[in-house]
Amino acid sequence: MEPTEAEPINISTNPSQFPGPQTSYRGGAFFIAIVIILLFLGTAVVAVLIERNRDTLSYKSVPLSAVIIAINPDTFVVPATGREEMRVEKALEVKAGMELRTSRTGEAALVYPNGALTILGPDTQVVIESLEEGGNSSRLHLLAGGIWTRLERLLKEEEKYEVRSGGLVTSVRGTEFEIEAQGETIAITVLSGEVALGAEAPIGSTSQFTVAAGEQASVRRDGAGLVTDQVRVGALGREEAIQRITAHSTAVSRLMANVETRKALNSDLPSAGITAEQPIFYGLERFIENLATATTLNQDRKASRLLALAEERLNEAQELAALGSEKVQVPLKEYSRLIGIVASTEASEDVRALLAEASVKHTQLIDDLDGKVAEVARPFLRQALHASEQGSLTALSALAEDNPDKALELGVEAQKQFLRRAQEQAASLDSLNVFWTLRAYDAMNRRLDILVEDDPDSLSSFAGSLTKDLGTMEMLGRVSETLSPGVTQTVKAVKNRVVDIQLTAIADVMLTDPERAVSLYTQSAGKLVDKIQKEQERGQSGQENFEELVMTYEKYAKFGADVSSLAAGLRVGDTTVKELVDVATSQHNKVLENVARKVPAEAERGIKQAISASEVEPTPEPPPTPTESMRVLERFVEQKKTERPSGELELPLELPTEIPTPAPTSGERELEERKTPEPPTNTIIPESALPRIPDSAPSIQTIPASDRGGGR
Repeated sequence: MEPTEAEPINISTNPSQFPGPQTSYRGGAFFIAIVIILLFLGTAVVAVLIERNRDTLSYKSVPLSAVIIAINPDTFVVPATGREEMRVEKALEVKAGMELRTSRTGEAALVYPNGALTILGPDTQVVIESLEEGGNSSRLHLLAGGIWTRLERLLKEEEKYEVRSGGLVTSVRGTEFEIEAQGETIAITVLSGEVALGAEAPIGSTSQFTVAAGEQASVRRDGAGLVTDQVRVGALGREEAIQRITAHSTAVSRLMANVETRKALNSDLPSAGITAEQPIFYGLERFIENLATATTLNQDRKASRLLALAEERLNEAQELAALGSEKVQVPLKEYSRLIGIVASTEASEDVRALLAEASVKHTQLIDDLDGKVAEVARPFLRQALHASEQGSLTALSALAEDNPDKALELGVEAQKQFLRRAQEQAASLDSLNVFWTLRAYDAMNRRLDILVEDDPDSLSSFAGSLTKDLGTMEMLGRVSETLSPGVTQTVKAVKNRVVDIQLTAIADVMLTDPERAVSLYTQSAGKLVDKIQKEQERGQSGQENFEELVMTYEKYAKFGADVSSLAAGLRVGDTTVKELVDVATSQHNKVLENVARKVPAEAERGIKQAISASEVEPTPEPPPTPTESMRVLERFVEQKKTERPSGELELPLELPTEIPTPAPTSGERELEERKTPEPPTNTIIPESALPRIPDSAPSIQTIPASDRGGGR
């Protein structure tokens, strides 16, 4: 049989001839894709739910009781029951009756729920005589050694903080001071505010004394530990002031670096987690956060979430700064955006208070980053400071609508912190940041002046607080003497603004409570006269500061003369406003006339000019009625309000600027529209004084002077 030729096999590539396998493959791929998408969505939903339920605010809970924390080892406590002393290993709650002791190398801190802080130095022994729940009223007995106390909030009438030692009792209502009991001497040094000294038994002709910021009082005691000698008050020298400010700042840094402190205060920032150094995962985390925020409908919870996220960005910035990464600008920019959004969110009174409180805390944290970040990121650092300070101002404005007392309390606390920071910056020769901090302080002052103008009680508290601030700025001026001339100009400008704001506040109080207004005026003018007299006794009458004090008193004297003339018909009990002011002025002028006889001719002329400013025009006949006097006084108050400071401080040309203030974020622009309007200002920061941002930095516009807030 002959072989036959094999027929060619026809292999078709038409998929339609093989429908089964191909269709099965495509169906499987589609199913797998659906499963992957569902898994991704499910994971995203779970991640969003977890993110929404996360509460990371570091300052929402504070200790309910005062605690003792060992900064350095060898701190001991003797319980009130009298048992054997025990070493402090971790944060320990303290109670009345306890005795605290540090060794020669020991150092400890008493931390109160209200934010007050007492540092116990080496070889110190203290008994807690009384301590109310919350720490708002306490009394310590210093047996030996030294303690330093910082109390920045303004205590209410029923609250107190006292330290007893050797028959002397120091009483404070918002200040920073030291008291040392070494051998036969007790010394009290005040760095801000003022301290009232009361003697348990009269010393000389009196048992009451006042020590102001920048002063140091000392007194001797006998073998039984009781005061026996006259209190001597002297000025604190510049070098010693710098040394003490630096030492206190260092002690607080050591305290806050202590793990036990952060646990006790719940002050750790939220964990940074993924940072901008891992861009893919960082972007995914931000996406989940934004989705969780967008699906949070409750405005209070949303605002709290955004505030917590802003804190997390700060922690990221700290970690990246420690690594020297230029990407630190990413979380700083995001922080500015988040704070701007929170500030413009309609939220409850509690959340507003939380934002105002947190913003001040954030300002300190951002400030600590200065000098640690790369040059390209520094404009974003300034922007973050600006956003933080603006957020605080806006939160206080909204809070004041519902709770003006709380708004004032938080605002005054922020003022004290700004002044303390300025002192620390001056002590470390940081001229530029002294300016920005004082600018923020001034912005807070102007905002509080507007917020409390319709509340006589708040106005009175505000005016009294400014009297203490003026004393603190005297101390700041002394510490800043060797810095750039621009810093000296700034301190002077801020002091002048404070005086103008205070006199306006006192005039406003005069409309509703003339007696209280006269008391505020008398107290403020009297403290100035006391300072002038002390400067003359110290041989400082030829110095520039003496001349400034006299010129400031002249402002008060002119104000007193105006009020005396305009309110001649207003009665206060059995007397009149005019008679009360005239009596106070007469007492002040007698002191100044005595000072004038002991100073050089030029200083004498200045004092006589200040005295002449207090001269009052004769009361017309017949005298005006109370209604007529009140009508005239109302016009006077309105005139004073138009003269109060407006606009931001002008940047002195003597200050070298390294960083322009960046343009506001969208949140900040919305925030600006919500602010209480202020009179227009002609204050302009010369653009020539602001250097160009490095080309490597992202484009950021400089804020026009009219758009700048209280930021730095």
